[in-house]
Amino acid sequence: MIRHLAACCCLALLVGCVTAYVPPTDANSASLTLETIDSRVSNLWFYHYPGGFDAYRCSATPAEAIAILHNVSIATMYADKGKNISSVTVKIPAGAPFRFATQVPALIETGVTDKWQLCQAHIRFTPLPGGQYVAVHGVGGDFCNMQLYSINGTANRKPVSYEKLPVCYDPKNDGGGWKSPVKESFDRNPSAYK
Repeated sequence: MIRHLAACCCLALLVGCVTAYVPPTDANSASLTLETIDSRVSNLWFYHYPGGFDAYRCSATPAEAIAILHNVSIATMYADKGKNISSVTVKIPAGAPFRFATQVPALIETGVTDKWQLCQAHIRFTPLPGGQYVAVHGVGGDFCNMQLYSINGTANRKPVSYEKLPVCYDPKNDGGGWKSPVKESFDRNPSAYK
């Protein structure tokens, strides 16, 4: 647990200054609740990528920080208002593709040596005007997984169509160690980055 917390603190230091997501103010919007059911993860960042892919990089346009769930950072806050919470709801633009992701450092214990792995739950969908959506991180105990549901008019969650996107590289989230494996993934299948 202490090693996981140290990894989260290191990731927060690498992030530095990040542009904050600004919700739409017009009527053509939907709501998106970001939620994690994984209590093992601290400082779970959610990013919006407003631009398209730039080869293996996440976006040609700077990423926008939406929220940090289970926020235990020293001075960083977004839609979470700096609170240690497991969900937050934001307005998002409707009628056009919306792409967002989480990035989580994880310690993989192999028995002989431990190694760090950074995984990314990265999805894109087109919200309907007035739609209510919930993105649930950590489904099935997998902190690299995120599922999307609709809650339009009911408390029941219904699965929503979305695209699972490949892991991409965002230099503000990594000191460089993640770049090589992501570039290799892009070189194997560049058509996935569209």
